[in-house]
Amino acid sequence: MKTFTTGQMMRFWMLYLISAPFAFMIRSLLEKADYQGWLSLASAYAISLGMIYFAVRVGEGQSESWLIYGERIVGKWLHRLFVAGIVYYITFLNALNVQNFSDFFGTVYLTDTPGWVVMLLFFFCTAVVARSGLTAIMYMADGFFLLVFVAIFAVIPLMLNKLNYPAAYGLLTHFDFSKWWKSTFYSTSWFAEMTLVLLILHRFRTNGRSFRSMALAGLGAFLSILVYWLMCLLLFGPKLGSHLRYPLMDMLRFVQMGEILENLDPVLISVWSTTLLIKTAGLLYIATQSLAYLLGQKDARPLTFVLAALMLGFALRLSYAPAEMIQVQGTSALRVFFISICCIPLLYFILRQSASLFKRTNKKA
Repeated sequence: MKTFTTGQMMRFWMLYLISAPFAFMIRSLLEKADYQGWLSLASAYAISLGMIYFAVRVGEGQSESWLIYGERIVGKWLHRLFVAGIVYYITFLNALNVQNFSDFFGTVYLTDTPGWVVMLLFFFCTAVVARSGLTAIMYMADGFFLLVFVAIFAVIPLMLNKLNYPAAYGLLTHFDFSKWWKSTFYSTSWFAEMTLVLLILHRFRTNGRSFRSMALAGLGAFLSILVYWLMCLLLFGPKLGSHLRYPLMDMLRFVQMGEILENLDPVLISVWSTTLLIKTAGLLYIATQSLAYLLGQKDARPLTFVLAALMLGFALRLSYAPAEMIQVQGTSALRVFFISICCIPLLYFILRQSASLFKRTNKKA
């Protein structure tokens, strides 16, 4: 079984974290946090670090998958229940992201193309990558990492002369505890997805540096999202920005690079689409491995297209009621479910430490 470095771990998770929030999180953050988005993002990142720490503590140093040794910590049936919850969580997450992706392209570019065609093609590409294994996903992340961040930072200097800098005073003068708490809770559910590293941590040569790599990945994503949120805030303001369906897309339309490449947004959108493909493929790979464990299958690859088809059906169901889907995405109940799944490693850590303490106490007695 091929193992990967902590550098590859950092690059993959950094691309993973920036993929969906860039397009789908900024509008909600402008709506929920107003001028406090920077504080909400920082708080969410700090909270997620604590959750990631426990995931790393549970998984680091293990030679086998958490799917196997997790049974010895909480028992077989409880462990299988948690694994089933993770499969459902990933299925819903992938369906939600791809449905948003289809809606985005249908609204902006492929206006005459049925949404189901976009989703079908995207899930097919995702399934091909996921079926190729974790090696293909990691190498894909390595290959696009530099390109993605060059594209991200290339936009910043082109926007500097278009921003309303006096509005930045609101970052220091506006504070509402209720808004801060709600927006922090919302943002935490995005960053806490990194706890899924527990399911693939055994594939990395960590040398005790897993947490540092994950923290750096989160920091890079946090700073990238923060900068783009701030540019959207200073360009549109919190009121207009929260009413735009895709404020980042509207911001990119302000970017021009001379006569050769008049509008940069198609290039940047194509690069961003690749990051979402990497994230979706990574999630599908993790879900497929988990489903194979639940079904007692040694080879998970035959299940890849089956699970991708299930996610496609889920996404199609969401697309039939777009207004309800938008409402559901903003509910606290959904975020509670997401964060609860991400807290599973904390439970395993507590139970493992309690068992170790109990054994030491018995030996002394």
